[in-house]
Amino acid sequence: MPKIWNKKPIAVLQAEAAEVEIQELMTHGSVPLKRTLSAMSLTALGIGNVIGAGKFVGPLERDIY
Repeated sequence: MPKIWNKKPIAVLQAEAAEVEIQELMTHGSVPLKRTLSAMSLTALGIGNVIGAGKFVGPLERDIY
């Protein structure tokens, strides 16, 4: 079972972020990728998840009653 409550010290995280190998993995052709999700994007993603889950739960609900 993985230890999900383990924490890395901040100093270790900063040292890993400063490593050249890690920086090369985080870039695409020497251009860093942007991490952008706006509030609108997250809201749309949440609504889509609810609707998507409803497609699978709806038919089961009909069979119960």
